[in-house]
Amino acid sequence: MLNIAFCIVSLFTLLEAHVTTRNNERIEPLSDEMISFINKHPNAGWKADKSDRFHSVDDARILLGGRKEDPNLREKRRPTVDHHDLKVEIPSHFDSRKKWPRCKSISQIRDQSRCASSWAVSAVGAMSDRICIQSGGKQSVELSAVDLISCCNYTTQYPVIP
Repeated sequence: MLNIAFCIVSLFTLLEAHVTTRNNERIEPLSDEMISFINKHPNAGWKADKSDRFHSVDDARILLGGRKEDPNLREKRRPTVDHHDLKVEIPSHFDSRKKWPRCKSISQIRDQSRCASSWAVSAVGAMSDRICIQSGGKQSVELSAVDLISCCNYTTQYPVIP
């Protein structure tokens, strides 16, 4: 989760600095010109568009909601895990909605609005999905991100233990 947040912050930092085309033309972040530049790229893999959620890079940063963690504490709390090279065939395509069609929560897109609570929204989404999958679709629950936030005593920020 923190890695994703770091990547997003890095992306916005780069966008805030400036973006240049091959002709060394400067493009302002979040501008119509940037949207057009991205959408003209045939291999972009996504379509850029304006968002009514934020109008500047600072508005987007508010949604990240993370706290900076002391690197020494981080190393103490996270053990090193060895990953052995497994000879496993990974399918080229997998759609969990088709694998577990009785679990409607899987296809749900939850809205955190301007709460900066992605950690809670994604956690309860994953928990809801896992309960449904484990029960073979017999139990379909929608756990509450608001309940999780309220009992964690961290308001909207990522819960880093001091």
